[in-house]
Amino acid sequence: MIRRALDWLGSARRINIDINDEIATLKFDNLLLRYANKHLRGELAEAKPLIAYALKRKASLAKHDKKRVAK
Repeated sequence: MIRRALDWLGSARRINIDINDEIATLKFDNLLLRYANKHLRGELAEAKPLIAYALKRKASLAKHDKKRVAK
């Protein structure tokens, strides 16, 4: 009976260690994702004017092509 209890406690301890390892891994992954998100937001903020220009240019070219085809 005591042996079963000790086996059960040992098993529970191993499971707890596995869970703690997984939590540590997830915390690290979360930290990496937060850093990447912050970095990408900065890059997006820098690229917004260029994106806006490209979209305006695309619309202008499409409008010009549409007029040219209509002639």
